[in-house]
Amino acid sequence: MSKNLELEQECIYKTIGLYNSLIKRLERVFAPFNISVSKFNILMVIKHQSPKEGISQVDIGSKLIVGDANIAKIANKLFEQGYITRKENPKDRRYNLLKITPKGSKLLDDVWIIYLNEVEKLTKSLTKKDKKQIIEILSKWNKEIIEND
Repeated sequence: MSKNLELEQECIYKTIGLYNSLIKRLERVFAPFNISVSKFNILMVIKHQSPKEGISQVDIGSKLIVGDANIAKIANKLFEQGYITRKENPKDRRYNLLKITPKGSKLLDDVWIIYLNEVEKLTKSLTKKDKKQIIEILSKWNKEIIEND
C-alpha cells in the first residue's frame, strides 16, 4: 500500500472516529431529556428555520441531508412526545407541515444551555485559529465530496 493511500485512509478513519465520539457525547447530553441528536436537530430546524405555517418533512430532510423515511420516523416520535404538531399542507397534500409546540420549544430552551456547555467542553483544547482551519478544511472536503457524488 502506498504511503499516500495510508494517509488518505487515516483521514477517513480519524474523521469517522471523531464523528462517533462527538455523537456519543451529545447523546449523553440529550439522554436525560429523552431525545437523540437527530430529534434535537429536527426540532431546531422546525423551531428556527420553518415558515410560520410550518415546514414539510422533505424540507427538513434537505436542510439536514437526511432521507424522508428517517425524518418521518423521527417526526412520528416527536409528535407522540407532544413536541410537534402535524397538519395537512394545503399546497401539497402528500406532505404534512410540522410545527413546534410550546412543550417542544421549552424542551429546546432547557437543553440549549447544557448543549452549549458541552460544545464548549468538546472544543476547549482548540484555539480560535484551529477552529477556523477545521471549519475551512471540512467545508472544502465536504464540498468536494458532494460535487463528485
